[in-house]
Amino acid sequence: MSSTSRGSPGPRRETNEAAVDAVTGALASPRGPLLGRYDSHERIQYTGRATTFAQATSSTLAGLLAPARPGHPWAG
Repeated sequence: MSSTSRGSPGPRRETNEAAVDAVTGALASPRGPLLGRYDSHERIQYTGRATTFAQATSSTLAGLLAPARPGHPWAG
């Protein structure tokens, strides 16, 4: 009996949706995104981070970011 699966060859990937809910670094010079997902109670939960922004991306995002609203669970 073979233990090989009959799916398509190559690595299998799973995808999930996440939101960028915060950044590392200062708002004027963000370094990287912090990702979150909503749990079953509609509360945002930290799920991980992505790679550091390139300098051009950081500069562009700096003009679009705002401080966390009161009550944001990651404010601080």
